[in-house]
Amino acid sequence: MAFFKKFFGVSSLLALAFTVACGSGQSATLASRASSHSIVSITSPSTLPSGVVSTLYSTALTATGGTSPYTWAIKSCSGACNTGLGFNAAGLLSGVPVNAGTSTFTFAVTDAKGQTASAPMSVTIGTAANPPATTPPANTALTITSPSTLPSGVVSTFYSAPLTATGGTSPYTWSIKGCAGACNTGLGFSNSGLLSGTPINAGTSTFTFAVTDSKGQTASAPMNIAIGAATAPPATTAPPTSPLSITSSSTLPNGSVSAAYSASLSATGGTTPYAWTIRSCSGVCDAGLSLSQAGAFSGTPTQSGATTYNVVVSDANGQTASASLNLTVAAAAAPNPSGANYYVSPSGSNSGSCTQSSPCATPDYAFNRASPGETVQVAAGTYDYGSSAAQFTKSGSAGKYITVTCATRGACKIQNSVTGNSTVVVLGGSYITFDGFEVTNTSSAGNNLGLYVTTSYVNITRNTIHGIQTDCGSNGGGGIQIAGSGSSNSDLNHITIDSNLIYDINYRNGSPKCTSSTVQSDGILVETAGTANVVTNNIVHHTSGGWGILVGNSNATNNNVNSLISNNTVFSTTGGIIVMSGNGTTISNNIVANTGQQTSRCGITAPPGVSITYLNNDLWNNAGGNYCLQWGTSNQSVHSNDISLDPALGTTFVNWQADGSGDYHLKPGSPAIDAGNSTVGPPPTADFDGNPRPKGARHDIGAYEYQN
Repeated sequence: MAFFKKFFGVSSLLALAFTVACGSGQSATLASRASSHSIVSITSPSTLPSGVVSTLYSTALTATGGTSPYTWAIKSCSGACNTGLGFNAAGLLSGVPVNAGTSTFTFAVTDAKGQTASAPMSVTIGTAANPPATTPPANTALTITSPSTLPSGVVSTFYSAPLTATGGTSPYTWSIKGCAGACNTGLGFSNSGLLSGTPINAGTSTFTFAVTDSKGQTASAPMNIAIGAATAPPATTAPPTSPLSITSSSTLPNGSVSAAYSASLSATGGTTPYAWTIRSCSGVCDAGLSLSQAGAFSGTPTQSGATTYNVVVSDANGQTASASLNLTVAAAAAPNPSGANYYVSPSGSNSGSCTQSSPCATPDYAFNRASPGETVQVAAGTYDYGSSAAQFTKSGSAGKYITVTCATRGACKIQNSVTGNSTVVVLGGSYITFDGFEVTNTSSAGNNLGLYVTTSYVNITRNTIHGIQTDCGSNGGGGIQIAGSGSSNSDLNHITIDSNLIYDINYRNGSPKCTSSTVQSDGILVETAGTANVVTNNIVHHTSGGWGILVGNSNATNNNVNSLISNNTVFSTTGGIIVMSGNGTTISNNIVANTGQQTSRCGITAPPGVSITYLNNDLWNNAGGNYCLQWGTSNQSVHSNDISLDPALGTTFVNWQADGSGDYHLKPGSPAIDAGNSTVGPPPTADFDGNPRPKGARHDIGAYEYQN
């Protein structure tokens, strides 16, 4: 009995207790009385699907013949006998495996007339790709806080009671140490502390539960539960008249980070009631969402990205059906500015008052009416400027920025059809913030610039800039360019470029538009020797001929600029990050991978003799070398706390794709988690999604902070 307590959880323990109580002789007698019925037999394969340590595992066993319903149990186990897996009377083997290895279970099934059948089955659990991160020691004693008398239940009625604990160091792992009394068959206990299931027999049970924290502290306590007899035996249902199938759409309604989410799943056929579970998950797998047995998919998402859930529905007679359902969660919308001063809508008019009831038609018109400290809120839609650029020329004042923001991040598209050496948006005012827009060009010939900045004290945040197809001429181009050139010594300063997505700059149909000899086009071009410029949390890919990020002016190599380049993710570009003038600059927590798409440029490049702090960067497969600190001299030395991860191994991101179609959030166990610098710079206090940094002991590396 102790063996089953240790390895199978309570549902296995209780099933065994039920089998022992009834006795094998009784089973044989019942089987002989059912000889007029078909023979019950197990139809599941002898080798069950494999699993992975620390990853949810679930598989349902099947049988045929005899008289339903069936009751399942475990007779024995040899081999690894994995801790963390539970087995219930409905034939579901599930849980989160704790140890790796191959286990051989002997499962038994009993039909409604007492016929039995048994079969051995093997399951292999593989080692997890990465062990969980070590957490600091617990500073308080671990204590179980659940009451000694748990809520009572009723036979044949679903029961659920979560246990609770305090102190120690989370996460907690629960188990059963012993049971006395009725030891009710039909109840299962998960290692997350949930006692649940459908009781089969009445009586009072005294369980001794144990909880262990992540540092190995343990606590235990006895708890009583009384299960009453059902008021009437459940009605016998006829076999299903039609197959069970899931009718929910394969694409669930979209959600948003930090916004309550709810979607109801549906099925048809079989025999009600239905019971729903999640069999597996790939992608983000947000811990803030869960699926109830009644089919309610709900919670509050904490991470943006795409997730595919494999869900299973079971009917009252044990029929099952499964389906893959896709869910996309968007980043948190920008908070609706309280008391915005001016409003813009695609259906508005510039002859109006720019109020909520009478909005203006174009963002720059309303912006240029604003005074220092005021906000312009723009509604979702497309704002086409044709052959002109959007001109944001009004200035705020120190401490009183004028802000123009899209009410829903990325849903306000500013576009035009200009060509040649021209731009889509001009930011010509100081003390201004440009936030949350999509910026693109629609001409087939292409133009050179997305955003062009001509002043200091400008914030460019949470925008998406793409489709800037340069004319392949001598002027070059970029997604965001700060005014300046190689022949002038611009000193624009205090410019913050944060949490922007920039891609397809001089790229068309997945390939560079111009030849490698063409003047370069950059993702972010801060070509100024001014001070206190900040480039953080940006994602840049597919820029051809130039750099993902360029900061500084070659005419002022040794100026004291004190810039910050931190927590950016740059990949599949011609060059990574380059600093042209940089005394006092900090380059930290960046991911730079797979650069050198046209020429053998480096991951991070800087001039000789410049005082720059490099630390906690992740550099991989950059064609000219990871560091080139002497204007082209490759330097492969590892700087302070650097790492070098091949994203194609699948250990860094949720879904690495070199073409920009992936999900670049960090996956559980990623080596980039807590691997960054949290003091020098200092690095940003929020990530690309607006989530706070750091979440763990230190900043993560890259544009996203892991939130689980």
